Amino acid sequence: MIAIVIFPLLGILGSQAMPPVLDAKKEVRNLPWLLDYVAFKKILSSTHEESAIALVTFESELVEGYSLSKKVRTFVPLTSVMIDSGKGQQLRVKGTLSSVAILYGDPPKLGSVDKRVPVAARSLWTRYRPFMTIIIKEMKEPVSMLVFWKDARGDVLDGEFIGPLTAEDVQMVNDFKKVIEKLSLPKLSTEEARALLMSTNPLAIFLGVYKLEERDAVTDKDFFQAIKSMPAGYSESTMIYLLRQHLRGATSAEKRDALTSAIIKAFEKSPPEKKKEILRAVNTFATELPGSAAEVIDVPELRRRLESGSDEVSK
Repeated sequence: MIAIVIFPLLGILGSQAMPPVLDAKKEVRNLPWLLDYVAFKKILSSTHEESAIALVTFESELVEGYSLSKKVRTFVPLTSVMIDSGKGQQLRVKGTLSSVAILYGDPPKLGSVDKRVPVAARSLWTRYRPFMTIIIKEMKEPVSMLVFWKDARGDVLDGEFIGPLTAEDVQMVNDFKKVIEKLSLPKLSTEEARALLMSTNPLAIFLGVYKLEERDAVTDKDFFQAIKSMPAGYSESTMIYLLRQHLRGATSAEKRDALTSAIIKAFEKSPPEKKKEILRAVNTFATELPGSAAEVIDVPELRRRLESGSDEVSK
């Protein structure tokens, strides 16, 4: 049985090429792309009594090897992707997982980890992105990540690992923890859900939208408040999702005009960077679903008002 280390390439393997799926420039992203509303909704809808969500750090053990980026022998993360002739492609995680904050449930035992898990190429990025970022960027310092275990009674590596998180991301998660500590999530009322839309914390707003969606209670005012409160970096994907969801309900000229007015109002009250995101969201929605979009929003009027406002911003 022969195991070949793909990342890092140690000494004798020289400059052997990476698998084409692993494009670091395209795949290594920050949290706003990783944890949009759709991803957060998936976590919330999958959470049950045996689930757990935690903010953790991981520090990979290092080994002397060959640095692809620096093209010298140096210390590189021992965490790596390997090809085992008997078991196929595997991710080896070797280092220390430490708890920073527990948001929900009772996570599996953390601490020293030295495990190998069989992985398909796509799951390296969908489930284990932080570890792949450590490998690609040869990161030696501890990395912060958000982890969701659908069933926390299983192995520590059975979770969904979201990150690496920036310092701002970590602060956002810690602030969200303070918000939910004051609430009873299973019994969250419609009024409490709407109050969350007033927050400036993206995760709190996501939770409010999710709870309102569960009750089919999202109104145009809620749409306006969610987009108005959402900080730049999160509003575009959230708005596209909410526009798509409006296609599921009954449409009318009155509802279309009300939603159009709500978007214009949110746009006018937004800072320059968020104005650009709102305009991109409208254009994306109208381009993807040109016929259906016209039933939900007044596309020509929105584009005229938003593009005019964007021109003012750029002057």
